Amino acid sequence: MANIKERLNQGHVHSRVIVEVVGKPKEHVEDTIKNYVEKLKTNPDFEIITHNISEANEIKDEKNPGLWGTFAEIEMITETFSNMVGFCFDYMPSSVEILSPQELKIKYNQAAGMLNDMQGKLHQIDMVAKKISNENNFLKMNTQALMRNFISILLFNSRRSSAELAGAMGMDKKDIEQFLDIMIKENRVIKEGERYHLVKK
Repeated sequence: MANIKERLNQGHVHSRVIVEVVGKPKEHVEDTIKNYVEKLKTNPDFEIITHNISEANEIKDEKNPGLWGTFAEIEMITETFSNMVGFCFDYMPSSVEILSPQELKIKYNQAAGMLNDMQGKLHQIDMVAKKISNENNFLKMNTQALMRNFISILLFNSRRSSAELAGAMGMDKKDIEQFLDIMIKENRVIKEGERYHLVKK
């Protein structure tokens, strides 16, 4: 503890943070929060003074049943406020409380470095978000093509209603009708009464 007091006298940042994990199953949530704390322990920029991991509890959510949540309360110390900013980006705590010092004095070059580091983190997040968006768009396009091809196979030499197509594909009737509307606009399908058939080419 003497070492901690000495570091506090030198102006090091003393903080208390809370990190939350939500997911399923329960075992995965518990392992994730434990691994989170262990990873932080190996980070040379931070010294953990105390930590407490809460028992995982089930979250009541009708739209997403089976969710579990837990959190870790961590008291720690680090040399610079810049390290704390990096911590917030890397570890995504739900709450941060600065216990000491009461006032933070940051030199110009330190502030510039901190802002540049923060900008770099934001660019990384932006790149990941764009990559995920592109992958989702690619997956969506492939799924739509697959669904249209499946409908075409079911309508080959036969006429079927949207209810019959939905039953054959194990999907909701309204979802199937959305694909059928697209195929009508593409001049691939014709609707006559309640039944659909392929456009003969």
